[in-house]
Amino acid sequence: MLPVQKVLQAKARKYGQLHLPYVVAIKARDIFYNGRDNDMDVLFGKQQLLYSLENPDLPSQMVRKPDGIWPQYSQIDAVLMCQRIDIWNVQNASVCLYLNPYKSSAPILPDVLFRLPHAKGCDGIIQWFEGENVAKLVGLS
Repeated sequence: MLPVQKVLQAKARKYGQLHLPYVVAIKARDIFYNGRDNDMDVLFGKQQLLYSLENPDLPSQMVRKPDGIWPQYSQIDAVLMCQRIDIWNVQNASVCLYLNPYKSSAPILPDVLFRLPHAKGCDGIIQWFEGENVAKLVGLS
């Protein structure tokens, strides 16, 4: 389990169900953490190859193990993943807001969050939205 995943689990357990949108911001400090690939593993589970021993003629497929944060910790409405974000490096920061695709009702998040690069899932497919640079949003560019 990645340290980022442990932090998210601890946050989810600590606050439980809230009556307001619940967004957790995470700053990944691990130099081996490689952005979207690790984000997807943390949130949706690690990828694994699935094949049938009983019917080897069936094609194998890549699926995700059920070891991600979602859907188990569905009280978290969104996760803001940040890398390389420091006051002296905001222009080059990697930021993505991941919306929980397992929520039964859409969270009412502030519109400004959707100006960030963000991703949301629908029918098992992740849609990516480019968004604006963080430095621009906070007036540092």
